[in-house]
Amino acid sequence: LRRRVECGDRARVLEQLEDRRGEEAVRRGRRVAQQLREDREAVLAERAELLGQLAVAAEGGDTYRCFSIPMGLLQSRHITGVEIRPGNRSVVHHVLLYEDALGVSTRLAQAGDPLPGYECFGGPGFAPTGLLGGWAPGNRPQVLPQGVGIRTSAGARMVMQIHYHPNGSAQTDHTRVGFFFAREPIQRDYLVLPLLNGLEHME
Repeated sequence: LRRRVECGDRARVLEQLEDRRGEEAVRRGRRVAQQLREDREAVLAERAELLGQLAVAAEGGDTYRCFSIPMGLLQSRHITGVEIRPGNRSVVHHVLLYEDALGVSTRLAQAGDPLPGYECFGGPGFAPTGLLGGWAPGNRPQVLPQGVGIRTSAGARMVMQIHYHPNGSAQTDHTRVGFFFAREPIQRDYLVLPLLNGLEHME
């Protein structure tokens, strides 16, 4: 009788272990699926490298080009780090990244300009819903403190504005952008408020 009880207890213990293993497998599968979704979003967010490419003439004035790029975000996310890699530092003066949550930039990019992107001296040509980052010579990748992030909207586009200046010979540029997304809860939103000097008319 004791052996039957022991066998029965062992069978129940084994069943419990199998149930726990099954639950852990389900949780592990969910974590993997979530990681794949996040990795997919990270890849889509790097689409800047597909469109941030331009031939720069040898002579002429400076050029400001904006590239409207879908970020591919399925839901609102927080960015915790930004890395901008200019493709040709001899002609790239600086880079600014804007958020376009309303898709206004798509109309600007389809205004009949044969070159990639569109001209955008002084700004992106619309009221951006956020500033995602920037680069100038000497800048390093931006990494925000723990618990701080830049909120982005589902379906938003990134508008990358690049200031080019000729260097005397024909050049090409292939600038790339990478985002790091939050994997932990965010306590504070990071906001960038640009300050500009007013211009006074001088006689």
